[in-house]
Amino acid sequence: MKKRRLMIYFPALLLIAVSAGSCESVIKFRGEGVDPKIVIYSLLHPDSLIKVSVAVSHAVYEERYDPEQITDAVVRLYRDGKFLETLTYEPHEPQPDSYTEDPYSRYVSRVNRPDYGSTYRIEVEIPGLKTASGEAMLPEMVPVTGIDTSSAIGEWGDRQQIVKIKPGSGQKRMIVTGLQPEA
Repeated sequence: MKKRRLMIYFPALLLIAVSAGSCESVIKFRGEGVDPKIVIYSLLHPDSLIKVSVAVSHAVYEERYDPEQITDAVVRLYRDGKFLETLTYEPHEPQPDSYTEDPYSRYVSRVNRPDYGSTYRIEVEIPGLKTASGEAMLPEMVPVTGIDTSSAIGEWGDRQQIVKIKPGSGQKRMIVTGLQPEA
């Protein structure tokens, strides 16, 4: 009887012992350091000037990362392939010491706002790093032929407003968005 019980529990105990010993494994990074790259962030808003945030990437395994403002970058703005201007560095407002330093350096257009239907290209050069660029198109506005609103009870019992926007002729999609009122 004891032998049978031992035969039943022994494989389970052996499996637990083997898996418990292999729960943690530290992998040492043995490669060379990763070269930093230029990182570009920008959102196009037709009602405001074009703003670009620039940063430099860093390895996730670094002990401590101290961000620095990049004041010597050259940020060029193009619309539909034509050069518009070189953006200007805008320093951050002073922050209390308890705030973390902002790792993004902001460059701003002094005169250009995005136009619907145009393609924008941003090129960034920082001394010692490879040039980076990004391109985006601001689509034409969708003509709206109707709006249907309804409300529903969400999965957690919260009330949600649902808005369905019917685009005009020639448009293929219906835009559905959910709005959640403040509590």
